[in-house]
Amino acid sequence: MKLFNRNYFKKCFKYALIVTLNIAIVCFFVVIFGDTIGNTVEITLRFIFGIVGAFIFFFIFFIVYFIFHSEVDGDFKGITKS
Repeated sequence: MKLFNRNYFKKCFKYALIVTLNIAIVCFFVVIFGDTIGNTVEITLRFIFGIVGAFIFFFIFFIVYFIFHSEVDGDFKGITKS
């Protein structure tokens, strides 16, 4: 029994990757132009984006872990040990 459709997983992964890249781009500009927007705003944005980035990382990690370790119909036979 499949718990997730592959296309659904690919779509979720693509959107999570896009969000992560957008956060990385914004963080890049915060680091480059940090002095112009002020130290308080910079620290706040780094804190917020750090939390969001960590959440997205663990979300993707646990989705991949869950899918690869719960697949029982043999689609990932060469990847998992079961």
